[in-house]
This record gives sequence, C-alpha cells and structure tokens, in this order.
Amino acid sequence: MTTLKAWAEGPFELILHAELHLQGRNDFDRRIALISFDNSIEVSVTTYLSLDPVQRQNRRYQRIDVDKWLANYHSKLDFFFHEITERTVVVSFDKGEVIWCHKARNDQYHSGGPSIPRERGISRH
Repeated sequence: MTTLKAWAEGPFELILHAELHLQGRNDFDRRIALISFDNSIEVSVTTYLSLDPVQRQNRRYQRIDVDKWLANYHSKLDFFFHEITERTVVVSFDKGEVIWCHKARNDQYHSGGPSIPRERGISRH
C-alpha cells in the first residue's frame, strides 16, 4: 500500500474505525460503526473539496458549485454521486441507502431514545 497523503489520513482513520467496529458485531459496535461511516462520508467530501486543485490531480470545480456542495450533508452526497458518475466508478449502494443510514445516525443523536442499527442496515452489500 502506498503512503497516504497527510490530508487523507483523517478520513481514512474514520473509515478504518468504522470498519473495525462493524466487524465487532455487537450492539455497541454497530452504533459506533454507523456513526463513524456517516462521519467519514462528510469529512471525506469536505476535505476533498477544500483541497487545492493540485492536490486533487488538477480536478477543478467552480467556486459556486463547491459552496453548494459543502452546504450540508445531502449536498455533499450530491457531490459524491456526481463525482462517481463523472469518473465512471461503480458502487454497490445508492444515495437512498446512504440517506437512510444518515437518518438512523441522526436518530441516535437527536431522538432521545436508544437506537441500535440492525446489522443489515450497515453491512456491506
């Protein structure tokens, strides 16, 4: 494996943290995995869009688009799915599934009650 760039370490650590908890398989681990995967998406997009184009292999975006994409979680997902389409990358999930996980994470934080994500809800497809 090649060495990660300094700006990629934080997002990578969040993804690794989530993956390790997902392998734990108990209620606590599923909660932490869901939170960490959700956070890693947001941090990864924010980090990427905040880089200088040189750090993004000269990929350039209009400032108005970057501001729009950085506005909130859903607009960051818009960027993510726009970018994978532009790069012709195939993923095994759709935007609706990511939004469902984000809502489950929000329910953990904001609903005031206990919430344990089902294994099916956060496992790989």
